[in-house]
Amino acid sequence: MEKLKKIPPMAWRCLALAVGVVLVGITLVYLTLPRPNNLYFQGLIGDKPWSIYKIDINRADPQPVLVILDGQEPDVRNGRIIFVRWDYDWGNGNVWIREGKTERPLTANPPGMLVAYPKWSPNGKMIAFDSATVGDPQSGIEVMNADGTGRRLLTNDTCHSLPTWVNDDELLLRTIRYDRDDDGYYLAFWGFSQMNIYSGEVTFLQGDLDPNFFDVDARSGNIVYSQPGPPEHPSNGEIFILFEGNQEATRLDKSGSQPAWSPEGDRIALDHYGEQTYLEVIDHYGQTINFFTVPGWASRSAWDK
Repeated sequence: MEKLKKIPPMAWRCLALAVGVVLVGITLVYLTLPRPNNLYFQGLIGDKPWSIYKIDINRADPQPVLVILDGQEPDVRNGRIIFVRWDYDWGNGNVWIREGKTERPLTANPPGMLVAYPKWSPNGKMIAFDSATVGDPQSGIEVMNADGTGRRLLTNDTCHSLPTWVNDDELLLRTIRYDRDDDGYYLAFWGFSQMNIYSGEVTFLQGDLDPNFFDVDARSGNIVYSQPGPPEHPSNGEIFILFEGNQEATRLDKSGSQPAWSPEGDRIALDHYGEQTYLEVIDHYGQTINFFTVPGWASRSAWDK
């Protein structure tokens, strides 16, 4: 300690300055590192069935790379891909997982039972998905552990669909709500509700938003959603962001479908249909960052979170 006291104040200042310069350098290096760059999607390309591809959005001329043959509706977390695979002989669909080069089913549904839109929880420990049975107008919201155990039915009705995690305990659902007008006729309003997966409590959040697809940034709570487009291109609708704490959604000057937040919550991937099918990455102001034409059909974009 005596030796330290004898160090001149100027030397301490120089040391502090050097440390500050090093920290600034480290920060700049971090900020210039490539962002998470793999965007996954389901595609119908060439003579292959619907399959899952990935595209490196940082490349100058990115090309789709086949990841999973005969798979749809991917969701990715830490390199683990969950997806839906149909068995047309049995007439059913199941949730599958791909870890490394290994694929295996997580559900074993009977003939006629379908699943859709599997989603990882933020901590990667649980999966939520839609389920339905052919001929039954009702559909269910289900959850299960990441290994397929502990499967539970949360809802079984026609009111809720498209479960997306808000946090590790709660889901955001697309919900239809009915109300009567002055003449006694029922009116239907599509909006959002939030469900606790343990208590089953459902809170209706927003109505009359007419979302057809959406995603939640679990870190900020911001919701991005698309509305149905015109009859000639119903999948190319308007894009909105419902920022956490706001009652009114912000419309972006952009059209598309099936928006998906990036891991950092500052970029959004969109699908487009028309004479050409393409994927687009925008910021939360609606400005285009990347644009990729796909030689076939592409939808259901998913980032590796």
